[in-house]
Amino acid sequence: MAKKSIGMDYALMSGGDVGPLGNDAVTQFHTLIRWARFSNKEVLLCIDEAVFFLGDRSNISMSETAHNSLNALLYNTGTEMTDFMMILATNRAEDLDPAALDRCDESLLFPLPDSASTLQNLFLTQDPFQATVEDEVMNTEGLNT
Repeated sequence: MAKKSIGMDYALMSGGDVGPLGNDAVTQFHTLIRWARFSNKEVLLCIDEAVFFLGDRSNISMSETAHNSLNALLYNTGTEMTDFMMILATNRAEDLDPAALDRCDESLLFPLPDSASTLQNLFLTQDPFQATVEDEVMNTEGLNT
């Protein structure tokens, strides 16, 4: 989306992709950052489910891969830069490492939608099962997590 609309390069990754990379995760992350820094265009890095590798280091269940990847991010973002912009997305911001949070200039909260908004989103593309879906959505009020 960013590339087509405003001429930026971008990369999307999921924090959940870090674990399967194992010992190669840190090298891959450094490679991604190097690409972002030396791109001829502005770069947007989007990390969804960021808590999977940017979780709080005080959590004793944090894997070695996640810990090393967090350190790689902290190493590469320790000073103010204009090379690239990074977006961290999570539904558990309170579980992010304080040092990772310190790297964020802005924080935006997108609250869960109410039933009416959920229905509106579902019906953006008309579905033949509209009545059934509507009943089900009304039964989930307050259950979104």
